[in-house]
Amino acid sequence: MLIEDGLIRDDVTIQVLVQCRPELLARTFECVQGAPRALIHFYNSTNPIQRRVVFGLEKRGIVEIATTAAALARTLEQTIPDTAVRYEYSPESFTLTEPDFAIEICEAVMDVIEPDGDERRLVLNLPATVECYSPNVYGDVIEWFGRTIKHRDRVVLSVHPHNDRGCAVAAAEFGVMAGAERVEGTLFGNGERPATSTSSHWRSTSWRTASTLNCISVTSTNCAASPTRLPDSPFTGTATSSAKTLALSSQATSPILTRPPTATSLHHFSSPW
Repeated sequence: MLIEDGLIRDDVTIQVLVQCRPELLARTFECVQGAPRALIHFYNSTNPIQRRVVFGLEKRGIVEIATTAAALARTLEQTIPDTAVRYEYSPESFTLTEPDFAIEICEAVMDVIEPDGDERRLVLNLPATVECYSPNVYGDVIEWFGRTIKHRDRVVLSVHPHNDRGCAVAAAEFGVMAGAERVEGTLFGNGERPATSTSSHWRSTSWRTASTLNCISVTSTNCAASPTRLPDSPFTGTATSSAKTLALSSQATSPILTRPPTATSLHHFSSPW
């Protein structure tokens, strides 16, 4: 409906997520036909337990799943010539995968997709599908990956932290400080198991973003019919709003808080985006 009714602007890229399965890839390309731009995000699980229990394959077989999907995607791309197609690949369960194997499978996918250093850079997304690293270790591995992957200038390094340990926001921040250029997350924690890093929360290190969160929260609730203002929700919860109101009222009487933040301090608290 969004495509048929012309509701997607020419400067907007829609993203679709699909497993490395031929029938699903074929259906995905059918669905994005007519869109001005599309990011095809394909993935397969790469960790030892799932290699053994789910797929019954060694590393070579798992790499073949990914590269076969990449080759099929390149073929299907020819069926939608009016859509500017880019690609994203995720070695699902990256944090449970041997880092050197993650490099191996991502580079194999790069060989098929043939990204360039311009409009067709490949997004390599590194998910904490199960959050088993502490945020600092996650950041260390992201940094190592960025330094090790070949043709780094042809890659957009992306992170996808989950919140099993309650550290998704911290992991996102460590990932960005370690060189990631992109963070995948949810709006106020709605949308995926269990509470993928909430974009609105980690972006709220910016004063400017925090000032608009209530408006974003109301809009999200109205559009999705999903609550965002639970009492203890960070930044948008009713308890948090009460605390912010108290802080704002204190500015009128506190000589320390009366001076508004300068451009320098705003930049200091902004995210690298």
